[in-house]
Amino acid sequence: MSYQQFSKDLKNDMFRNGIFLYGSEDFLIRWALQQIIGRYTEEGFREHNLIDVSGENANLDDLIGRARTPSMFPGRRILVIRNLPMLYRKTVDAVLKGEGERLLAFLSGKSEDSFLVLTLDAEHKGELTAYGKKVAKAASSYAFDRLDRAALRGFISKRVRAAGKYIGGREMEHLIDLTGYLNRDSTYSLNDLENDLRKILLACDGEELTADLIEDLLVGEADRFVFNLIDAMLAGREQQAMERTIRILAAEDGNAMQVIALLTSQFEMMLDAVEMEEQGIPMKEMAKRTGVNEYRFRKAFQAAGRFSRSRIRELLIRLYETDLQIKSGSLDKDLALELFVLGVGASGRR
Repeated sequence: MSYQQFSKDLKNDMFRNGIFLYGSEDFLIRWALQQIIGRYTEEGFREHNLIDVSGENANLDDLIGRARTPSMFPGRRILVIRNLPMLYRKTVDAVLKGEGERLLAFLSGKSEDSFLVLTLDAEHKGELTAYGKKVAKAASSYAFDRLDRAALRGFISKRVRAAGKYIGGREMEHLIDLTGYLNRDSTYSLNDLENDLRKILLACDGEELTADLIEDLLVGEADRFVFNLIDAMLAGREQQAMERTIRILAAEDGNAMQVIALLTSQFEMMLDAVEMEEQGIPMKEMAKRTGVNEYRFRKAFQAAGRFSRSRIRELLIRLYETDLQIKSGSLDKDLALELFVLGVGASGRR
């Protein structure tokens, strides 16, 4: 069940003895846990009613016994067990038939005294054991997975409004596309989005979040330098290209190999863009298929428009060869980068 169902069950007090919070979004798991604590414990007595333990150290029989014992203080007792190993790691049968079975029996009941809340971090997403699936069936369970576009808009809007700011529809879509959250295989999470929104809102002097502000804060310096470097190389502006190479090296702590990796990634996207354009694939679908942030892919697409497919492939092969020459020790990494940068513009004029 989703976070919408969780909110409904919380409002109507529909939880069983056990509540299981898991999925790919740690932010939502933490949010749900705080909602439970806030709803069922009183602030002045929270320290007496809240027990929070690591699953590695959990004595299940002791915790179940505590959960069955009414609290002496106002509110319910909340016992939180984080990352219980038997939920995602193979466990000996004797434990499963002992503590494991007693835990299952407790989770499915309903009392007015306490809740036992099991949480599983996103890193264990998809690793539920057979026992973990039994727990998910016995408890009130909620899988907090990635939001869809509509829910993501709501997530952003709520935080923008809370800060007394405004974001237009076009700027909202631009922000979402820049984060790459909805891209296939994206590792960008709601934790990342929350942090980025905080930066954007703090940097916003006026009442409205503009596309320029969003772009300035979400596009990394390394990406921006690579975009500008490729523009200078393609235009044959050698001095400007070298100046930008020096800047990006400074941004990457002088790591020429990292710069070559960034250039390689960009030219690989350019080749993907050219090939998919020939197939008539729309821009958004291109980014989705490659799992790349749409803003980055659009930049690659624009740069690719200046080359033929054969030319992009030729330069990509040169980057692969440059990488091999550096790793084999036949060419100094800084010199190799300079030769590539200067060579693109020079060969482009021939």
